[in-house]
Amino acid sequence: MHCLRSDDNVFFLMTKSLDPFRFLLMAVAGWMNQQQLKLIDYLREENRVLREQLGERRLRFNDDQRRRLPPGPRNWEARLSEK
Repeated sequence: MHCLRSDDNVFFLMTKSLDPFRFLLMAVAGWMNQQQLKLIDYLREENRVLREQLGERRLRFNDDQRRRLPPGPRNWEARLSEK
């Protein structure tokens, strides 16, 4: 039975981590994550601006709009203002 030395194990891990497909997959996943984070930041800022324009008035939704919105916790706005 062949016993793996630590040098063999390091070589195996290095060749696995340098696999071109995995590298490309990780690069694309990282890029997509950055794009999603940028979009989330933009949407949060857009919501802040729209809420400033709205002032103290309450949002009124019709039934169709309520169905499209996901159910949220009752203290959603309080949680967002804490961040």
